[in-house]
Amino acid sequence: MNKSIGYITGEEFMELAAVQGAKVLSAPKSLHRRIGKVNILEVPDIEKYVEEDEIIISTLFPFKDNLEEFIRLLRKLAKRNITGFAIKPRRFIQTIPEEVIMIARELDMLLIELPDDTVFADVVYEAVQKISNKSVDLFLQIQKRTEALLLKMNQSRDILETMQCIEEELGIPLFLIDSMNKSFLTPGAKERLGDVDYDVCKKIRSKASDGKMSQLLLRNRQVKMYTMEVHDRNLSSMLLNLITGEPISGVEAGILENVAQMLFIQVRNYHIIREQARKYKANFLIDCLKGILVYQQDILKYAADADIQIDSQSKYGVAILNKEEWRPMREQQMKFLMRQWEKKFLVVTLEDNIVLILNEKQLEHLEELFERYFLQQQIPAENICIYVSDGDEITSLAKEYQQALLIKRIAGLCNLKRAVIRYRDLGSYTVLSLLPMEHPEILRMEERFVKPIREYDTAHNTKLLETLSTYFGTEQNLRETAACMYTHYNTISYRMEKIRELLALPKWDAEIQLQLQIALKLWNMNFKDRNEAAR
Repeated sequence: MNKSIGYITGEEFMELAAVQGAKVLSAPKSLHRRIGKVNILEVPDIEKYVEEDEIIISTLFPFKDNLEEFIRLLRKLAKRNITGFAIKPRRFIQTIPEEVIMIARELDMLLIELPDDTVFADVVYEAVQKISNKSVDLFLQIQKRTEALLLKMNQSRDILETMQCIEEELGIPLFLIDSMNKSFLTPGAKERLGDVDYDVCKKIRSKASDGKMSQLLLRNRQVKMYTMEVHDRNLSSMLLNLITGEPISGVEAGILENVAQMLFIQVRNYHIIREQARKYKANFLIDCLKGILVYQQDILKYAADADIQIDSQSKYGVAILNKEEWRPMREQQMKFLMRQWEKKFLVVTLEDNIVLILNEKQLEHLEELFERYFLQQQIPAENICIYVSDGDEITSLAKEYQQALLIKRIAGLCNLKRAVIRYRDLGSYTVLSLLPMEHPEILRMEERFVKPIREYDTAHNTKLLETLSTYFGTEQNLRETAACMYTHYNTISYRMEKIRELLALPKWDAEIQLQLQIALKLWNMNFKDRNEAAR
């Protein structure tokens, strides 16, 4: 352990034979302060050498001509959580200044005036011996309680049962954060904290300090905790957090340190087993998506082996998320989200796509699931586009996957941006995407119906092309077009007349409107970008 587990109190220090006749100048409650180390210091830069729970024996020789400097030093040392000073005056300073006594009382530091005949070496020897004896007693306690706890832990079936054993032994609720910022909570910790998600884990990891008490605002609730960080050979780290308002004892810290490595191994094994199961499941799903498994009997058998429940009567569809659109997200956060989605969906990564296999009910309520499992994960909505197949029998997953890929390709080609895109949403784009964009008739159509409007918009800073597109998107309703564009109805009417004038349209019949819509859709495809580059 980093520091001695044994200590004596200020009251026990005053019982030492070597300090008989000493007087306590600080507040009575300072006698309850812990003393884990005793040091003799007669140098001016004391703060370089002191540690927490340490009492310093000194004559204040370095400060005999500058007691003001010692007074300033006291406040600095209080922040280092030293226990206090045992000072022998009348050799270099006549008395301990009243201001020093007042500051010691204010800061709850132990301040002792030693008799003139005090031998510092005797004080150190006797105090260290007493602290060492206590350390041995506490070490035996730790060893005995650890052995009993390890026996219980060896009989536990999983991580949570192991943590429950530790919680029962210490009587303190605890939770664990692993290297992937996944949390494991005992029932006591869950009752106090609720769910601890990825963002909360990140906050705790950034704010908490190893071997220290901390107070954090978690879900609008102040939580005090003690944190121990455990590392393995690969420098992965695990945080053990005890929910307590008081510093834990040396015995409790010793027990934790003894069992933490065993718990770490259990967490690591948990992830290894989960990863093996995940790979087996992923291979099964990929075989279905690639058409390697096509017979229902084989699919149901391998699904059972992978611990996947398949309803042979349900339709199944495929949804694709393009990983390229998620590049700004950190890899660790992406892994965490994948783990979260695995609880609700069948998920696998294939050909640089995140592929979700959805049952009939999930396909019907996809927009609601999108809101719950994607937008609530603080992912920018513009970064998400889900391409969804229609759904069919479980034996048709390969066909469904190809349809989802087709939707993704056409949506990309046509520059469609929407949260959820199904095949039926593509409309005439499914046919237009098959046309060769360099065909002269397509170029002629763009020249005839789009170019004049674009050139007028550029020259006059107008929105005629946007108005025409919105007009067709609102089923040719002028009032709805005006509402969508936050523009007056008369303005929209004027724009539509201007479009007819620019295009020299003799009439506004169904055929002309069809040609205009086709021209706009073709323009909205990638042909638009190539045409601009050519100009």
